Amino acid sequence: MVEGSSISNSKINDIDRDAVTIIIPTLNEEEGIGLVIDEVRSMGYKNIIVVDGGSSDRTVEIARSKGVKVIFQKGKGKADAIITGLKHVKTPYALVMDGDYTYPAKHIDELYRKILEGYDEVIGVRTSGKGMGPIYKFGNKVLTSFFNMLLGVKLRDVLSGMYIVRVDRLRDALFETRGFSIESEIATHIIGTSGKIAEIPITYRKRLGKKK
Repeated sequence: MVEGSSISNSKINDIDRDAVTIIIPTLNEEEGIGLVIDEVRSMGYKNIIVVDGGSSDRTVEIARSKGVKVIFQKGKGKADAIITGLKHVKTPYALVMDGDYTYPAKHIDELYRKILEGYDEVIGVRTSGKGMGPIYKFGNKVLTSFFNMLLGVKLRDVLSGMYIVRVDRLRDALFETRGFSIESEIATHIIGTSGKIAEIPITYRKRLGKKK
């Protein structure tokens, strides 16, 4: 089941931010990772795990200087980064976001509040901002349309790199097959097991550092 809607911050007045772990996969993100960690902390979230994929720059040094947990992923690619990070998660919810400063941490509360309404995953849909060029935007639209056609749903941004998931559902999803993106596989698992996915519109900034 898929639902998209906006949400009022007053709908749920109090949230336990200690129940969420922020997983940030990185690979040579020295320009953005410090700012990302600072933003996440400013929102009141303390459980932050940086999963590094073998950076050759100062990414690890900067993350450690911020006092967050830094672990080195086993394997390569974002899927293995999330699998590695998940082994260290002890909270009921995990939020994944990139370390390149493209996803504003101000949206974390919105995503968290929405999942507390009974959803298994809430995806941040990139609806505005300067981070997505025309070619990237077109490709994302094509792949999302293909995904929707295969599964009979109406998601708007299945490849978004910012989403919150119930940890028990995430553990199940990550030990299945490998597809063209870990984000689509997580959504596929949840939809295929009669789970509920919601979407929240978010802004998307231009990344800091070189595109991978």
